[in-house]
Amino acid sequence: MATKSFDLDGYLDAIRRKDIEGVLNMYADDVVITDVNSDAELRGKSALRTLMTNMKSALPDVDIDPVKVVRSNGSLAVLAHVRASYPKDFTAPGGATLAVGGKKLDTHAVFFVDVDDTGRIKHVHRFADLAAVSKQLGLDVEQLEEVRKQVMASVRPKAERPPPGEVMPPPAI
Repeated sequence: MATKSFDLDGYLDAIRRKDIEGVLNMYADDVVITDVNSDAELRGKSALRTLMTNMKSALPDVDIDPVKVVRSNGSLAVLAHVRASYPKDFTAPGGATLAVGGKKLDTHAVFFVDVDDTGRIKHVHRFADLAAVSKQLGLDVEQLEEVRKQVMASVRPKAERPPPGEVMPPPAI
């Protein structure tokens, strides 16, 4: 059976329209998203919905433009130019706050994406240049990383959460 190709243009269009359900329809129910910077992991479409809903209010103005896309056997790698603006300071569910109100972000990120036979995303490894992000937002890398971990942990079902201070290991591939 041939693998259906992932609709990257449709995905980016749904992001630009801020259509959370449209974006979620591009993911498999058991999707796994790994944040390579922190080894944090998000599992399942329900957790992704929670994250996207929270981030929509924190980052209402996000634009992602692919710079380079490489496709191979049901996978793709995307180097993307990412721009966002923060209307107010951001407080993570764990209580850490980033003083980012009124600041803009202009950086690059890499997404390694595995797609299932139906063309839905089943696994994403994402990597961002935290040094550049920290510099642009006037934050230290450790502070930014702590907030990223709190955000990812907040959407993981309680039974899957690691003990405080530990990060769930990435899945074996």
